[in-house]
Amino acid sequence: MQKVIFQCEGPSGKIEFEIAGDIFLIRETGKGEFCIPINSLLQIEYRNHPWMFQNNTFCFWLSVVWTVGGSKQKREILLFHDQKENTDLLRFLETRYPDHCLIGPSEKERARLLTDSNKNIYRLYALGFATTLGIISTILIIQIIFIYLSIFTSQFVTVENTDTFYRAGKFLFIVVLVPLTLLIMILLKKLMVVKTDQRGLTLQKIFMRKTLHWEEFELGSARTENSNIYTGLFCYYSDQANVLTASNVVEIPITMRGGNAAVLKMSAGESGRLYREFYYRGKVSLEEARAVKAFP
Repeated sequence: MQKVIFQCEGPSGKIEFEIAGDIFLIRETGKGEFCIPINSLLQIEYRNHPWMFQNNTFCFWLSVVWTVGGSKQKREILLFHDQKENTDLLRFLETRYPDHCLIGPSEKERARLLTDSNKNIYRLYALGFATTLGIISTILIIQIIFIYLSIFTSQFVTVENTDTFYRAGKFLFIVVLVPLTLLIMILLKKLMVVKTDQRGLTLQKIFMRKTLHWEEFELGSARTENSNIYTGLFCYYSDQANVLTASNVVEIPITMRGGNAAVLKMSAGESGRLYREFYYRGKVSLEEARAVKAFP
């Protein structure tokens, strides 16, 4: 069989993909060569990546999973969007290995997502909220540490009324549990998430839980925007703020007969995963799914 080589590009530089007979080779600068026998190949998956890299370019993950001695191996390669060689590689892999690819629409993926027992969780965009909770928690914890150090040592301050400091420390400890618990629940995907199953979609935010059955709602046109991450004092509001990087964020309006039901704000990576499921459930067209990079 004729050898096929693709010279692709990502943030790490040039990545070469070579398909020759029963061997799939990946050569990445600084990471050596990965040789994957085709008979051990399990899956090739496409996932959108929400963060902006060099030259103001967004990327996608190409994940390759195979087995070695009965154990699974996984290699993830980050490639730039909208480059011909990268796009040609995806099309070639879909054609050559249709039973292994989760790149474009896949009947294998559709069957898995639509099974009665299947449940999925997608994160809502909560970077700013989680960061605020983390800063508040950190400040309160530092204050608690300072109070108890003040009680047990005279290095910082002489304590005349230890009962007052004990009560203050206990009060701050109770207060810090609130933002810390919320932050942990967000990290564990208990809050600020969208859950899906065979019945429908459940939106779970702080002090809010709403379940919508699949037949009850329709999706409006998704709107994409870049959310900048700033550095500098007071970040966005500072004259010294600098843009560290940017994230691609997608807003998805959900409508019902009575009007708007909710707006889902998600990173482009999570919205891409969700839109793949929306496509398989007949909620959006293939063009709408491709518009948010659910499919290349």
